[in-house]
Amino acid sequence: LPRLRGDALTQWREFIVARTEQEVRGWADQPTVAVHPRMLELSLELILKVGMSVPDSAMPQWKSAWQDLLTTAASGQAAMRAALRSFGALRLWPRFQRELHRCNELVFDEIARRRRHPELEHDDVVDSLMRANGNALSDSEIRDQVCAIMIGGYGPPATLASWAIERLVRTPHALAAATAEARGGDDQMAYLN
Repeated sequence: LPRLRGDALTQWREFIVARTEQEVRGWADQPTVAVHPRMLELSLELILKVGMSVPDSAMPQWKSAWQDLLTTAASGQAAMRAALRSFGALRLWPRFQRELHRCNELVFDEIARRRRHPELEHDDVVDSLMRANGNALSDSEIRDQVCAIMIGGYGPPATLASWAIERLVRTPHALAAATAEARGGDDQMAYLN
């Protein structure tokens, strides 16, 4: 789907930059910042906005549900249980099942709301999936795609941003060059690119 390609995200660029700047601005008053957890939270919020147009009023509920599930899914325990899945290890894991059920409810409720009001367009990933040409996707197929996007898009951007910040902080000449270019307002951003 065109909506799921990288160039389609350009329409969200200003929002992503503004929200990232807002997050980073809050770090200036702190003596130390645990960057990776903050980037994970920001990454999750951005995925929920771009992927599902979650309104600010519902963001705490969505973030809490997905953060719990994604943290559990990324745990070492998840890998062990996945390896033992033929013995029902995932099925018998109550915490994982509760967290998955909570996220499924949110996604299925949103899909149902959108199906009741097809005239409302959201211009997000779920909207693209629901309006895909060809065979219509079932609610479960849409939920599966949302889960794949959440899992695949949550950790890597946060880890990359955290790593880049760590490298800049430990490389003073690179930090100075990046800072000077960012403050200079040059649209080319040759060094940063």
